Amino acid sequence: MKKIFVAAAFLFPVTVAHAFDSISAEAGHGTRGVDMWRLGLQWKQEPAWLAGHRTWSLYWDTAIGAWEGDTGSLTEGILTPTFRYGHEHGPYLDGGIGFHVLSETRISSTVEFSTRFQFGDHVGAGYRFGRHDLSMRIQHLSNAGIKNPNPGINFLQIRLQYWMD
Repeated sequence: MKKIFVAAAFLFPVTVAHAFDSISAEAGHGTRGVDMWRLGLQWKQEPAWLAGHRTWSLYWDTAIGAWEGDTGSLTEGILTPTFRYGHEHGPYLDGGIGFHVLSETRISSTVEFSTRFQFGDHVGAGYRFGRHDLSMRIQHLSNAGIKNPNPGINFLQIRLQYWMD
């Protein structure tokens, strides 16, 4: 758990240095009876290879979260590049593959990860109205076969986001 907070201590100054563009809160329910919540900060990035595209954008997402299962809880730290397809306001699709560091490997009587490092990929759909953003996401986490067993876990999430611009 201490390592998660140390990682967050290093991630949040990087986020502030990039002048974060939004804050988010999400909650979800996962396979095998695991619930989760997260609080995050996001910042936009405008790489040259996306400069001519009006409907594609990229933002970085960093978050701290917690999971609750039948054997207790764990915390996680996240860093994910996320691509969004849609105009600045209105409906959109998004997706990303990022890095998750877990404080524990066991979250329930049926799930024990072999590594605390996990990859997390998600796809989602949402709607941005003004500065507010509401989306639903499906997320899968696993260690991508780094070490076995690799049970993975899936979450259905709802996300609220507030943009500073």
